[in-house]
Amino acid sequence: MWQRICHVLRRFSHLDWTGRGIGFLYIPALFYFLCRHLVSNPISILLRVNIGESFRGLEEDKHAIYGMLDSKYVPHTLRFSAGCSEKEVLDLIGKNKLSYPLIFKPNIGLRGLGVQKILSREDIGPYLASIRGDILVQAYIDFPMEIAVFYYRYPHQARGRILSLYSRKPLFVRGDGVSTVRDLLLRDPYKYRFLSRVREYNAGLLDEIPPASGTDYVVLPMGNHSYGAQIQDLRKRITPRLEKVIGDLSRPIRGFHVGRFDIKCRSLSELEEGKAFKVLELNGVCSEQGHIYEPGYGYFRAMKDLIKQLRITSAIAQELKNTSILPPSREQKKRLLRHALNFLIP
Repeated sequence: MWQRICHVLRRFSHLDWTGRGIGFLYIPALFYFLCRHLVSNPISILLRVNIGESFRGLEEDKHAIYGMLDSKYVPHTLRFSAGCSEKEVLDLIGKNKLSYPLIFKPNIGLRGLGVQKILSREDIGPYLASIRGDILVQAYIDFPMEIAVFYYRYPHQARGRILSLYSRKPLFVRGDGVSTVRDLLLRDPYKYRFLSRVREYNAGLLDEIPPASGTDYVVLPMGNHSYGAQIQDLRKRITPRLEKVIGDLSRPIRGFHVGRFDIKCRSLSELEEGKAFKVLELNGVCSEQGHIYEPGYGYFRAMKDLIKQLRITSAIAQELKNTSILPPSREQKKRLLRHALNFLIP
């Protein structure tokens, strides 16, 4: 009987759980977190870890966060208010001498929603019509490697640690000069599930025929697993030198203790030297350890990693509890809870 149970658990742990919805992983882990911290108010714990208003909860102000980083590590970024006209956008792009392609994205966004690579001025009008809220226009960074670094630091420590390191390669196909993007996606047992994502992003892409060049033809530019990005766990390449670079990068940010840097770099070895990289985004306490989405990564391993992250978050919040930091307001708690539910149950 016990052997049969172990066999079932082993099979379950190797299921491809990533296509079953984010709640399949997060709801059990958060249930554990809620039960463990029921008395100490779990919502307050998540809001207390990073002090700045821009980092509290899921509604993070990307433009404000860019302003906290050293400008030499951030792509040239413009902010436009909700309802801005196409002419306003074009005029400011011209005034700042930005060249295409450009990255357009919401100032407050989640999991790659609304991110689009704009190839020419003709694409701007349709994008503005599809987005509500403030938007950012960002210079496209052409470095070949995109990585994410989940970093944390206890308040009593001068240096922090890297908890997760992984690379992200946007959804791509390799053409044969005959097949359409749709055909190429349908042939892949993993990539076919992102057909609807491609259709939402740009339905015309599905009928394009990539050349038989042997090179990658990028279908979706977002480096997010929910948009088909290929994830590779790089935690074996974490070094003290890399932790120092990320620590130095985060030091100017007052009250920052937990978060994930999304970075484009020429190579990981150059990033270790603090060279040839740009920070695409910095997300706070609600960001993920994306290495768990590497193909074949077991469900129970992912759950264990997520619970470890929640324990670290709790320990940091406990240290900060007895400081002079203002506690989160009731409105902030309501906002986090509302967005967490939308995140888990779209």
